[in-house]
Amino acid sequence: MHLSQPAISTNTTPEIKKLVDLAKMFLATNLALKPNKPILLVTVPEMLELEAVLWLSAIREFSDSLEFFCVHDMQHSGEEPPEELIKVANKAQLTILQTTHSLTHTQVGKQALFGGGRALSLPGADMELIKLALQTDYVALRALGTALEQKLKVGKTMQISSAQGTNLTAAIRQKGIEAETGFLRAGEIGNLPSGEVFFAPILGSTNGTLVIDGSIADDVLDKPISIEIIDGIATKFSGGEAAYRLEKKLTHFGKKGLTVAEIGIGTNKNAKITNNLLEAEKAFGTVHVAFGNSSAIGGENNVPIHIDGLVSEPTVWVNDEVILENKIFINLNFDNYLPALSHSM
Repeated sequence: MHLSQPAISTNTTPEIKKLVDLAKMFLATNLALKPNKPILLVTVPEMLELEAVLWLSAIREFSDSLEFFCVHDMQHSGEEPPEELIKVANKAQLTILQTTHSLTHTQVGKQALFGGGRALSLPGADMELIKLALQTDYVALRALGTALEQKLKVGKTMQISSAQGTNLTAAIRQKGIEAETGFLRAGEIGNLPSGEVFFAPILGSTNGTLVIDGSIADDVLDKPISIEIIDGIATKFSGGEAAYRLEKKLTHFGKKGLTVAEIGIGTNKNAKITNNLLEAEKAFGTVHVAFGNSSAIGGENNVPIHIDGLVSEPTVWVNDEVILENKIFINLNFDNYLPALSHSM
């Protein structure tokens, strides 16, 4: 992997100009961006003409203090970028990661939060997905996310099952619950589109069978992937070609690559289950489980890979109480939020 700093034009079409206006509103309202703060924008060659132009145009309305880098030859999500980028992220008040593979669970994502910085990560987000994200009802998203976050914070155990064969248990890391609602406080990183509540389970506590049937990061499912997990480590993979490729990627990093890193629940009613995991993991009433790096979200496992897989129709229990079934959230406290959000789509 290497870096460049290309000069690109920010001349926009009328259609992109409308999205620029939405992006400016999002930066000011959801990210609390103030004028003339240092900003880092990271992109990839295939996003230089559209997605990068959108963010550059919006950013320049706020600040002239901009560092802009293009990352070349990134191979997979969680791969660590050059040290130069990590050092720049450490000094930025806002970092936007508009890339193909995810940099969220890397030292760039971690250092971007140093000193109260905020970071927005959009791995694989094209213009249509950015448009969906910028038009999301974030007030409603925050209401559901906050209620779910509070439920998990008082929980000790989680169980996940599905008709496709998932039967998984894990211990909840109560101090590490994060609700990604589209509003970022100082020192937080989040995706766009937003809409999940996630945590790094207690190391070694995850046991059972995970069946990934909805979507997989950095690949396309040909068949569901069944993974046997013992004491937090994936021990057996079965399925099709995608299962073989996933096992190969994770085992390349040994035990750390095979370690369960994250469990998340999707809360965004606009997000769909697609081959783009960035959108799929936000889909309302789904669960995603990741392997690899958990250090960026409060866990202990630091390894340069992070791969998520989606369970499309799960049932979820917290402390033996059902909180999600048939894509309906139940037994959540919506007082002071929006009670209507407890119902299905």
